[in-house]
Amino acid sequence: MSTALVPVPFHGHTLFLVEQNNEPYTPMKPIVEGMGLDWEGQRQKLSRTKERWGAFVIKVQIPGDDQVRDTVLMPLRKLPGWLMTIQPSRVKPEIREKILCYQNECDDVLWEYWTKGRAENPRVIRQDPSATPTLNLKVPIDFRQHVQLRKLIDEKIRILPEPLHQSAYSLIMKALFAFLGIRSRKDLTQYRFEEACQFVKDYPLVRLPALPVIPKTTEVDLDFPKKTAKPSRSFWKDLPPDAPKDGLSVQDLLDPDYPDPLRQLLERIEKAGYDVQGPWIQYQAMKEHLRSSSKAFDEIYKLSRVRRMP
Repeated sequence: MSTALVPVPFHGHTLFLVEQNNEPYTPMKPIVEGMGLDWEGQRQKLSRTKERWGAFVIKVQIPGDDQVRDTVLMPLRKLPGWLMTIQPSRVKPEIREKILCYQNECDDVLWEYWTKGRAENPRVIRQDPSATPTLNLKVPIDFRQHVQLRKLIDEKIRILPEPLHQSAYSLIMKALFAFLGIRSRKDLTQYRFEEACQFVKDYPLVRLPALPVIPKTTEVDLDFPKKTAKPSRSFWKDLPPDAPKDGLSVQDLLDPDYPDPLRQLLERIEKAGYDVQGPWIQYQAMKEHLRSSSKAFDEIYKLSRVRRMP
């Protein structure tokens, strides 16, 4: 869970986002004061209706502030709804017309959704169907395009301190998904690939100060005897006959309740101030390969059962 703020574009302005619980959040005080509203009144409104806005407080250093302070964060996905509650007459004159137009557009979008089942963004770039009659709008991007998009983001986050790269990449992808109106990378189609690349190129990332160096502690408990690898609950072990007595099955390793001593070891070393990003990358890759292999084996098993049926 990172508290590093990363700037992202939002309707012609720049918001600073922080990732919490795998979701982008934004500090509300700079937004409220930037609109010319009274912060204390809005803070009380967010506090009184936490269930509606999902706001909470953590310690964050806002750009331009030299101190870490208690900061009210709200999910980015809630921001459009919050803007709908603002009276245009109370904001700064220079943004009043923009707020009013935004609220009117939100009204139209909701009406289209509830009456027609969908709403379209008129600003989305559309291609001429007659110019490309064979174009399939649902074809996902291919591996080469995945690599190209990844390289664009890597170039963008290179100016940040290395410990922030992973969280910055995640936030940029979440901002891109929100911009395109999709849920995951699998939903990104070739039809909108160029639009996605342009979004990343225009992303207003700024250089952030280097993170303070955490002093390394001299005493770290790295004892993990054999019993720490014992599963918390017994599974039927799909192991070969010559497997060791204390062997672990795929079910054990993928069980959410498995104690996972390797993960605990990395967490302790990292908490002591050591850089273990390399082992973490390898650990996460191994976990993902294990999940993919397990899923593939399950599919093969299901197919074999179907073929044996009369």
